[in-house]
Amino acid sequence: MTLDVIIPVMTSQTLSKARPYTLALDTALGACSVAIVVGSQVVAAEQAIIGRGHAERLMPMVADVLARAGLDYGAMGLVGVTVGPGTFTGLRIGLAAARGLGLALDCPVVGVTTLEAVAAAAMLQDAVPIGGDFAVLHDARRGELYIEVFRYQGMDDSGLPRVDSVLEPVACPIADVPDRLPSDLAFVVGSGVDLLDLTVTIPRRPEPVYPDPVVVAQIAQRQVRNGNIMPPRPFYLRAPDAKLPGGVSLAES
Repeated sequence: MTLDVIIPVMTSQTLSKARPYTLALDTALGACSVAIVVGSQVVAAEQAIIGRGHAERLMPMVADVLARAGLDYGAMGLVGVTVGPGTFTGLRIGLAAARGLGLALDCPVVGVTTLEAVAAAAMLQDAVPIGGDFAVLHDARRGELYIEVFRYQGMDDSGLPRVDSVLEPVACPIADVPDRLPSDLAFVVGSGVDLLDLTVTIPRRPEPVYPDPVVVAQIAQRQVRNGNIMPPRPFYLRAPDAKLPGGVSLAES
């Protein structure tokens, strides 16, 4: 995905008039994604499905998106970053970059979960009635899925879907997932849908699979507007597989 749209600077009630742009990063899963957004308008965005190699791709991608937008880092007044659930290495790469940019630019850094980002993007493609429930399922590997059930609450003033969590996110063995899902879901979406053998008929949506960086930026902006900010810390639903010498979990380091 590449969006190359240049628009006039717009002011925001939540960002500095001199620095109204939001930069969003996602390296939590199999994609490397960057977007620049101002208000509800997309300036430029890029996404590459790479699986691995986020550390080598992320900052050159940021520089490329900035160059195509005709902007420099100093125009950024907010950084949004996906915090998980996702891969241990991918999360740390995105979070380290976002925190470093926040320090260098003296601007806030806001975390967005991968499941919420996918849920909001799904509502842009396939809205359900207000109050309707749907689930995001992501392949967590090791025979598990990350799952979260959301309720659609309509659009906010910026045109971004509002989704509330109605079932706390968990990492669950694939065989146990059907028992955790309500039977009246409108649909399930995400990279885990093809791994799930549903015993009840629930419509499946194969897309979106990965967080849209534009949606990540817009959710970050909304968090700032509402004063309900998620700190930029890794959001784990299980401990990382890797261990430090001596058997210490990397989640504890």
